[in-house]
Amino acid sequence: MEYNWGIIGAGKFADNIFAPALKHSKNSNLRAIMARDKTKAEAFAKKHEVPKFYDSAEALCHDEKIDVVYIASPTILHCEHTVLAAQCGKQILCEKPMAPTLEACDQMILAAKENKVTLMIGHNMRFHDIHQKVKELISNGQIGTVGIARAEIITSFKKNQGDNFTTDQFRLNRSIGGGGVLFDMGIHAIDVLRFLIDAEIEEICALSQNLFIECNGEDTISAAIKFKNGAYGAIATSGALPYAKNGIEIYGDKGAITTDGSVWISARSPDIKVLANGQWETHKAEVNNCYLAEIEHFLQCVAGKTTPAVSGQEAKKNIQAVLAAYRSIDESRSIRIDEEQLIRPEE
Repeated sequence: MEYNWGIIGAGKFADNIFAPALKHSKNSNLRAIMARDKTKAEAFAKKHEVPKFYDSAEALCHDEKIDVVYIASPTILHCEHTVLAAQCGKQILCEKPMAPTLEACDQMILAAKENKVTLMIGHNMRFHDIHQKVKELISNGQIGTVGIARAEIITSFKKNQGDNFTTDQFRLNRSIGGGGVLFDMGIHAIDVLRFLIDAEIEEICALSQNLFIECNGEDTISAAIKFKNGAYGAIATSGALPYAKNGIEIYGDKGAITTDGSVWISARSPDIKVLANGQWETHKAEVNNCYLAEIEHFLQCVAGKTTPAVSGQEAKKNIQAVLAAYRSIDESRSIRIDEEQLIRPEE
């Protein structure tokens, strides 16, 4: 079966990453794009050969020819757009982070359930072949019981964006993105660690500041994590540093696993370094398009052949961890995930 897609949000990510990946999906047709600026929507449609363009989410969601909606709008609009799409009977792939509050997450989950549509959140790092293989190695007991797990995702917005860099972009603005780099990028590190070691976070202690960028959200953050299975973890993320390994490190009582550049849009290296029986070995993985893999998995869910790897309930756990980290920063203490009222203070 072929599916007709509509995209809500014509930003750089949808333009440069998601739409090109969608073109490689055998069962997908991109039929409509929505942007509040109709000129921008028209330009996107022309570039990607999309038949229809809209300047309202309502118009796109009421298009009867659209089967699936990909939501790539600002984080603060994810709930509104998900509920709208669900009420119109559309299958929904919503970009991460799911929403800025737990209440909004619950509304999204309920809307999908009541309208009997599939809702999946786009935590693409799970779909890197290299992370799939790392998880398999850990699950097979290759390194024994995990004691420490680390992940980082670090870049320089100024270096990458050049003259287009502004401090009011969504990933540096709480009022648009829900937070700073933790919400935009650090949530990837949280999700991939939860996925790899198959454990939930019990407690988190975080520190953040604006090292090099004066903005409404943090440009750098570091957090220590305690998992419910007894393992410890750490994440680091920044939008103000020019280089990082952007890999994972998993240490167990029988060995270790490390990757280079896997926590990114495309893995930098296919190599997985594995310490087993006192010797380092190199395992190879495919450097695949994780967004295409995500799309294909989602369509399998829509077809009823499997269940979402990142359901609304699963993605909500990442939001709980992020909100706990922000509360830790605000209150200068470690926060247990099960503490009530994990919400950001009003600005």
